[in-house]
Amino acid sequence: MIFSFFTWLLKTGICSGLFYAYYHVMLRQRRSFVFNRMYLIAATLCSAIIPLMQIPFFSSPAPAAVFPLLEPGASSLMQEHVDAAAKGVFPWQHYILPAYALVTFLLLMRILVQLFRVYRWKQTGHCVSFQGAVLVKTKHPGAPFSFMHLLFWPESLDTQSAEARCVLLHEQAHIDQKHSLDKLLMQLVCAVAWLNPFYWIIERQLQLQHEFLADEAAVAPADADAFARMLLLAGFGARQQHIVHHFTQSSVAKRLHMIRKSADKRLSFMHRVAPAMLALLTIVLFSFTSSRDTPRAGRKVTIVLDAGHGGVQDKGAVSSGGQSEKDLMLSLVQELNSLSAEYNITVVSTRSADEFVPLDTRVQRAAASGADMFISLHMDKTEGQGQYELGIAPKNVQYQQSRVAASALADRFQKDLQLPVTLTDQGRIRVLRDNKLPAVLLSCGNIGNPQHVTMMSDPAQRERFCRAILSGIVNYANSR
Repeated sequence: MIFSFFTWLLKTGICSGLFYAYYHVMLRQRRSFVFNRMYLIAATLCSAIIPLMQIPFFSSPAPAAVFPLLEPGASSLMQEHVDAAAKGVFPWQHYILPAYALVTFLLLMRILVQLFRVYRWKQTGHCVSFQGAVLVKTKHPGAPFSFMHLLFWPESLDTQSAEARCVLLHEQAHIDQKHSLDKLLMQLVCAVAWLNPFYWIIERQLQLQHEFLADEAAVAPADADAFARMLLLAGFGARQQHIVHHFTQSSVAKRLHMIRKSADKRLSFMHRVAPAMLALLTIVLFSFTSSRDTPRAGRKVTIVLDAGHGGVQDKGAVSSGGQSEKDLMLSLVQELNSLSAEYNITVVSTRSADEFVPLDTRVQRAAASGADMFISLHMDKTEGQGQYELGIAPKNVQYQQSRVAASALADRFQKDLQLPVTLTDQGRIRVLRDNKLPAVLLSCGNIGNPQHVTMMSDPAQRERFCRAILSGIVNYANSR
């Protein structure tokens, strides 16, 4: 999960950087304010959504899987045991996502605080209806400013002078064109993806386009004198709030330049088509995926996943930290289910909640599913470090296929996780012995070993573990 999120964040940074580079070179100096505003909003949304899309565009025949066939009692790595539960995992992985989430939370809280302040200013001011908006006469030193349908105006300032009318028209334009929604959207995006510098730059540029649009509505083209009088009336340099539209909030020099600048000719066809071509380019770069990126079964494969134990009657083993085997295995099944489509695998679960399911019922559900194989997931509780094991039952009607499936899983554990797994006979396990499907019991380590528990509970480690399982299933399916 943590790697997926930061991969998305990196891709959004590249996408938004490409979109902003086009804006900076081709659109920033043009007096096409409405188009620029729409472009910046679209660039933000596209750069956030496109990296989430996955469009397969290449498919090659699944290669036949090759892996050693294990004998019961043999390990996938016949050498000194190295517990890789924590191998390749750095301590920062446990803290970086909570730290990132904390900053996001603080940024969201800042938005809420600002909204509350706007509400409080309205409550303490005198409200009157004004051209479809609400004019709030206030003592706030930052007035005049606007937010949503609220136009805050200094109590001491007359609204009848020519300059005042210009300022009112300016703020009314913010309200009529719903610029506050743009600001809220950008602040929410920046709160979630605050590590992406281009979103903060786009937010400032969008704010500047808002001011250009409002200036255009309030001041006649090339009337720099009227613009200067508005600045004097608005009290340049007043204290500002980030969420509202202050008249003096943006760069005065840039606004004055745009007021003086003559209107551009209509945007050329290429200027209008180029953003769509840029969006298509980012889709090709970040959304189209090759089937070679993730091993996929050559045909649709259905597996039954059996999360061991469940319900108050059968809690299973419990770690020293209070984490129960039944909950850890259910989380593992849910993670496998969420990733399975990438591997052309369909998952059927014997239980999808913390409920007691009798062993016979689990076997019956497996038989009724028409699946290709059955995997029961457990954790042992033993003295010492413990190990990862794959169990098969000699009396299973598909014993040889169970052995092949277990060997395929062991091969991926060794290659993907550098994790040795021992194959054992588990003839007394009913869900293996009585199953009509190739059946394997996967012991996911020792619940008394904190490193093994971390493998099951830490999102990043659990995802790696699940991907090894799914790759092993693909190995097995492609070997048949």
